[in-house]
Amino acid sequence: MTKAEENLAKDALLQYSKEYLLKKRKSKQERALLEDDQPRYVIYVRKSTEDEKRQVESNPAQIKLCSKFAKDNGLRVVDILPEEKSAKIPGKRDKFNKMIKTIEEGKSYDSILAWHPDRLARNMKEAGEIMDLLDSGKIKDLKFVSYSFTNDAAGKMTLSILFAMAKEFSDKLSVDTKRGIKTKVEKGMYCGSSKKGYAVNSSKYFMPDDEKYDIYRDIWKLAIKGSSINDIKEKYPDEKVSYEYLKDPFAAGVYCYGDQIVDLQLVHENFKPLVTSEEFMIVQRMFNNRGG
Repeated sequence: MTKAEENLAKDALLQYSKEYLLKKRKSKQERALLEDDQPRYVIYVRKSTEDEKRQVESNPAQIKLCSKFAKDNGLRVVDILPEEKSAKIPGKRDKFNKMIKTIEEGKSYDSILAWHPDRLARNMKEAGEIMDLLDSGKIKDLKFVSYSFTNDAAGKMTLSILFAMAKEFSDKLSVDTKRGIKTKVEKGMYCGSSKKGYAVNSSKYFMPDDEKYDIYRDIWKLAIKGSSINDIKEKYPDEKVSYEYLKDPFAAGVYCYGDQIVDLQLVHENFKPLVTSEEFMIVQRMFNNRGG
């Protein structure tokens, strides 16, 4: 056999071997090797406190939608990462950080499936990490249930715009939330911080608690008479009274929240303080003399 004939035979053998390998899928190990070129997806879902008010899909609902999408489109899912953290501030999401590190190291999965791009990032640092991993090829593919992404120049540009829009929405939501809280405080309304001796009515105003108001009125009377914290705790062991509580001017009708100071009796005509201003200051002077 001439050299040319040997080369032709070798080429034919190699071609046959390629075809043979494609057809021969008898063992799990061989199938796994063949599947290595297929994208391996992690389902990432996120739910934050901010989103609850907007009725965004919950984590179980997102997982259900993503799993159905994966099944319908023949995607290979190898992990699911649910997270309940805001994406506004970078570096705060443990599951997201784990996902990025896993992809960077080339372990377990190389593609992401999420409900929408804003589940991945609402800040430009983490959005940039996603874009860099796409550009480097470490992220093979991104899929979204509610948005069609194509892994090309146009698709990446559109995705970067969506990330920027998500950041703008997050920034606006933060401003609106702060404005809303400030307005509530100015009106003497409840803003998520309960106060001992008071309940909150349907209009979000503080009203005397039918069960606790008289107890805390008596606690203040004891403090005014010079009783120590230990004496008060002995009489009311279930109330967890502390020096910090007796330093809060709310009991005298002054609402301190953030950098705001509001005289509740000026903005809330039905507010009933536990002590007068004079009584409150008597207690503070006693604490100062004791070093409390």
